[in-house]
Amino acid sequence: MKQLILLIFLTGVLNTSAYLQAVENNAALIEWETLLQKSHDAHQQWHLEEAIQWAQKSYDYARQHFGNQHEATVKSLVALARRLRDQGNYAQVDFSFNCQRPKET
Repeated sequence: MKQLILLIFLTGVLNTSAYLQAVENNAALIEWETLLQKSHDAHQQWHLEEAIQWAQKSYDYARQHFGNQHEATVKSLVALARRLRDQGNYAQVDFSFNCQRPKET
């Protein structure tokens, strides 16, 4: 009986931990989307310097919170590259992050 109670308790703790992690990840995605949207909005108004700053912030945030191989990081890098391209600064894009293909089995 004690083992069953312990198992139920641990299951609840693990589910709570998974839930909290999901909430944290969702909050990070919302923050990233907000930063990227600010870049898009500034770009549509042709405020390139501001658009570049927001794209850089979204890229840095995505790298920090999701890693180099996450879709959000790549989207931010593409947005940054487009803003820099529109400004004529092709050489400023940071393509140094590690984007490796998955190992084939």
